[in-house]
Amino acid sequence: MQPVLAVVRRHPAAIAAGVLAVVAIAWLRLAGLGDRPMHHDESLDAWFSWRLATGQGYEYDPVYHGPLRIILTAGIFKVFGAGDLTARLLTATCGLALLATPLLIRRTLGRAGTIAAVIALAISPSLVYFARFGREDTPFVLAATVCSLAIVEYLRQPRAWLPPLIGISAAVAATLKESVFITAFIIVTYLVAIVVREQLRQPRTRWRDRPFARRVAAVGASPWWWALSLFLIIFVVSYTVFFTDLPGLWRGMFGGLRYWLGQHGVNRGSQPPSFYAFLVGGYEWPLLVLGAIGAVVALRRPSVVSAFLVWSTVAHAVIYTWAGERYPWLVVHMLVPLCLLAGLGVGCLWDAAGRVVRIVTTGALVAAAAWLGWTAVRTSHVDAIEPTELLVAVQSTDDVTAVVDRLQGLEQQLGDRRDPRIHVDSDAAGAWPLGWYLRDVEGVGYLSLADGPTGEFDALVISERNVGDLRLDPERHEVQRFSLRANWLPDYANGTPARWWDWFLHREVWNPPSDEWMWLVIDRQALDS
Repeated sequence: MQPVLAVVRRHPAAIAAGVLAVVAIAWLRLAGLGDRPMHHDESLDAWFSWRLATGQGYEYDPVYHGPLRIILTAGIFKVFGAGDLTARLLTATCGLALLATPLLIRRTLGRAGTIAAVIALAISPSLVYFARFGREDTPFVLAATVCSLAIVEYLRQPRAWLPPLIGISAAVAATLKESVFITAFIIVTYLVAIVVREQLRQPRTRWRDRPFARRVAAVGASPWWWALSLFLIIFVVSYTVFFTDLPGLWRGMFGGLRYWLGQHGVNRGSQPPSFYAFLVGGYEWPLLVLGAIGAVVALRRPSVVSAFLVWSTVAHAVIYTWAGERYPWLVVHMLVPLCLLAGLGVGCLWDAAGRVVRIVTTGALVAAAAWLGWTAVRTSHVDAIEPTELLVAVQSTDDVTAVVDRLQGLEQQLGDRRDPRIHVDSDAAGAWPLGWYLRDVEGVGYLSLADGPTGEFDALVISERNVGDLRLDPERHEVQRFSLRANWLPDYANGTPARWWDWFLHREVWNPPSDEWMWLVIDRQALDS
């Protein structure tokens, strides 16, 4: 205790600043975590987890990605209860854990570079926003980053604890999302490049005597057997959901890759190949500048770690730009290696600069961090459901929570007489996020209402395109039009530099956002009978 107090006495300002930074970073990811209405995808994941937590089972379907986050969120629900906040708790926790990943390669980044990389990961607007978003991308990126960095750090300096970490993180990534095949491609191609380079330099050297082979074997066989065993245990248990769905193992090995390769030509998200360039340029431009400096440093003084950071950043950007599905949450896959590369650039600037240059550099970095931090606050806390934010993808509106409150109130209105009869139109994915919010309400049915409701109803939620088929009596029916979700799909053809500049500064858009309209119909006569 005395040494700790001595450090505090010597550096009170630094300790206070550090504590304040930790509190601010945690606030960015945790404050108001349950306030934003659940996005369509979030509500599906939460609903599957709730079903598993309540004993209704779960089977892996590649449409909804890997089973592990369903299993882990179900565990959270069992401990803390099911709700919007707890549904996002896994992602938020993984978003905080992601800040520790630069420590794996701190000997390459240096002290200043490691601190800079942690700060970049902490205040990146996109990483903050999707750390508060209940999908699998942030947990996956955490696992994939740990796996990738553990591999290249092992090649830099083999240590016995790294292979088990590689096995665990690879298994977690493989059971979270099928993007693991992209990560595996990036890692394997880099390792193949190392082997080919050694072959060209030492064509007559036996395989086992080359540096790559010697490093792989440096810790002996036992750590690698542990890595394989841990990988198989996590993989098998997750895809079979604790052996309750044995065919899930086959789907996990082959079904996911087959399904998502088939989606390549669909262009889910309806965005052009330049979409991520607009996202990164609009939200993360300081990281692009620092990442470019880091790339120059890595190419001038390459090492096994720094060269991988360049390859990983470029490969992620190219592959996700080429892939047919383009949604804003996928930007996090390419941003993490860019943040690490930015840390490398800052570390080089700091170590090479004199006192005057350091002062100027510090001022520029503080200004860039302030801009990133404010943008993170604006995007995740001020404009969290505003469709004019490119990071906001087809977000559920506040109207949803008001409608849910009205539907849940039907139980109280009916009292002990009977369960409410609620019909929800499933056309145009209208059942979500209502399926999540009405999970505990009895008497809810989800069906296509293209031909009108089936049977009598107390309440009806029907899509705009189907409501015209209803015969409504103003005296009998209470009618409310509401926006289920809203988004902004930029008119790229008319997006001039001046218009993009207005969006960059003020989030002013040149073509209007669109809403998906639904109608709530309450039968007053049925409730009064």
